[in-house]
Amino acid sequence: MSINYYSLDEAKKELEKRRKDKILIERIENDLRENFLPFFKKKTISVMWRTLVVPNNSLYFFLACSKYVGTDPVFLEYVGDKFTSVNEDKRRLCKLKLKTGKQYRNIKICDIKENENKLIESVLLNDGCNLVLFYKDLVRFSGLDLTIQDMTEWVRKIGVAKDYYYTLLLHFLVHGILFENFFIESYDEYENMFTKECIMPVIDKIKRNYGIEPIIVKIYPEAKEHNDESFWWMFPDHINNHLMDYLKIDFDK
Repeated sequence: MSINYYSLDEAKKELEKRRKDKILIERIENDLRENFLPFFKKKTISVMWRTLVVPNNSLYFFLACSKYVGTDPVFLEYVGDKFTSVNEDKRRLCKLKLKTGKQYRNIKICDIKENENKLIESVLLNDGCNLVLFYKDLVRFSGLDLTIQDMTEWVRKIGVAKDYYYTLLLHFLVHGILFENFFIESYDEYENMFTKECIMPVIDKIKRNYGIEPIIVKIYPEAKEHNDESFWWMFPDHINNHLMDYLKIDFDK
């Protein structure tokens, strides 16, 4: 089985069609019961799930895509998760790629090895700042008015990854659009394995139970090489320059 990704136009059209099926909406909400996320009920939304919300290029691209399909963007984060360096998204929280002119450098803002397997909410930067607070301050600096939901309590209540991903993805049958990359053939073997062993069986189960699959749009093209993905984790100029000043980085030295 492979994962079927929708284009923006396909996702918009499919969501509009499914939203007219009141019986399907009622069935899903009844099946989810107390695990139904109430913010899906208030409006039709698009979702980006990350360990922490980071105002990088992929976030700005997601906002533009959400506007195009006519949904309200919502960010889900999981601050109670564990930090592990085998996960590229988590590792990138601690290793920033910053630029000045035509020069690029990877900057470690915390000790990756020392923080291995610590809770994300407990990770400290080299200067002693809390990692979660660092990114919340960065979101505030961006000036973006974002809707952010911490999923820690919800995830812990449901349990293992296969269970909470099944529950989460049910929300994208009719209540919204998920913007995500579930890697299968990227340079990141950990992510490839997670997709094949967790995500694909979950989507297959949903399709067997409901006859349809979640509406998922790729947030960016799948990278074949490590450097291909760098752009999406880099920052717009105003945030990049702010980080350079905050971290007191001078690439000319």
